[in-house]
Amino acid sequence: MTTSSVRTYLPTTLRGLAELAASGEVAPTGGHAVTDAVRAEWQDSSEEEWEYEALCLAADDCAALWAEDDERRRVVLAVDVDAAAVRLAESGDRTGAGDPTEVVVTRAVPLRDVAAVHADLSEADAERRDDLCWFATQELDQLLDRA
Repeated sequence: MTTSSVRTYLPTTLRGLAELAASGEVAPTGGHAVTDAVRAEWQDSSEEEWEYEALCLAADDCAALWAEDDERRRVVLAVDVDAAAVRLAESGDRTGAGDPTEVVVTRAVPLRDVAAVHADLSEADAERRDDLCWFATQELDQLLDRA
């Protein structure tokens, strides 16, 4: 029996990234993914365009997660989650369910299921809303050392 996975983009912070490095997993949280509603609503777009939109929306959500003493850098985890552990966001969820990409991951995601980390190199990048840089999970320590 094979299970399908859903590429999900989870907004986080540098502090959240450090917690992932220490614990080896991401706690259940809200994020963005290409859903059936996205496919129906944006029929003229490609899978790549849908995924890029989900990534950008997750990056936009990062600011709401920053604590007062956090460095203002957007960090998004691209994770491959078992489809059974992903549900559409509802109005009571943190994400607010205002966009068809909004989902909730209902169980912890182990580090091995993190495909990549997308992050700003500096606070200035976040202020300018530059494209996020791509990092392999093997580069977590180097990324955190730059913070």
